[in-house]
Amino acid sequence: MHHKSLIEILDKCAEKDIHRVVDTTLFAKSEVVLEVAKRTNLFLVDFKAFESEVHRKYTGVNNELILKNIQLLAENNADFIIRVPFIKGVNADEETVERMADFLSTIPWKRKEVNLLPYHDVGKHKHTKLGSEYLVENMEVPSEDELARAQEIFAEYGISASVGG
Repeated sequence: MHHKSLIEILDKCAEKDIHRVVDTTLFAKSEVVLEVAKRTNLFLVDFKAFESEVHRKYTGVNNELILKNIQLLAENNADFIIRVPFIKGVNADEETVERMADFLSTIPWKRKEVNLLPYHDVGKHKHTKLGSEYLVENMEVPSEDELARAQEIFAEYGISASVGG
């Protein structure tokens, strides 16, 4: 959203030899992603859903541009870690994990590292306290077995997956 300011900050950090990490959804113009990549040591990339309609349902936008930009980072030898907000009822089923792993295994990605970030409902109590509605449906905390199975699936595709990160 504020790529000009981001680029300016990244350039100033580079002048002082400060390590630069950008946490992003990659929902941005590819030209912007490439300009930021020139100035970034590491990207932390959110990968919320593989199916575009699921992504749109929970984020308001489709994911075609995001998938394209993940591929673009890999092709340009940028260093990145994929971070999956792992949510039972949204993207924690074996079929979805398999599709994510399959996609990620096809790109020329050097690190091949995924962080599974288990969903939690901590915000639910804040909404109750504030008297506002907690607008989530079908979202549950994934089980230890679901997290372990996801790690196994990613491993089958040559990708290291850890819980947290």
